Amino acid sequence: MNRGFKREEYARVLNSILEEDEIVKKTLESLHKIEFVLEQFESKTNTKDLPTTIDPDISDKIKSFFEKETVDTFLSVNWEENINIILENDKHTEEELYNAFITIYEKLEVINSLAPDMYLMSRVFKIFDMNKIKEKAHANAIDQPSQARNIIIYAGDFHAQTYRKFLKVLNFDRIEKAGKLEKFRVVGEPIHCINMKTISQPFFSKWPPK
Repeated sequence: MNRGFKREEYARVLNSILEEDEIVKKTLESLHKIEFVLEQFESKTNTKDLPTTIDPDISDKIKSFFEKETVDTFLSVNWEENINIILENDKHTEEELYNAFITIYEKLEVINSLAPDMYLMSRVFKIFDMNKIKEKAHANAIDQPSQARNIIIYAGDFHAQTYRKFLKVLNFDRIEKAGKLEKFRVVGEPIHCINMKTISQPFFSKWPPK
């Protein structure tokens, strides 16, 4: 294996962490329990900053969608097997230990990405109280819609895929596209610029509508 991965060194550092940090050990031992993962996810999304002024139907769909994505991601891998390889690393090969690390890391990366995605979708569909805005700002501040209309989301493949999948649940239609659409949960090659010539201009509608 030419990955700069030395089992002996990883095992030494890992065993040292497991011996000294009880939280890390308990977290690893609990990761295979769906209840634990959902509890961690809810602790990240149930914050005072999560918008509450959303249409109840959309709010329910947001919650159910992201909970299902979390559960589906969790069930797509054998956590207990991989965690045991890490905890009992002296009994396994370098390849097995490396693969266990990568498997857990990649799945946790997806699950962790769902928390900010849920927050962002909540912000997208937030309904603003124009009376409160009028009280706190100048009069012209309310010359705008009560919900965001012109939105650009700049994100990587995983996040963009999640947003497209959720908007499809709400029966949004994809009107145009640019760049390459990867399969769900597949990360494409790094792209720094996207050719937008295939997208009609102007991007945004005018306010107020004619």
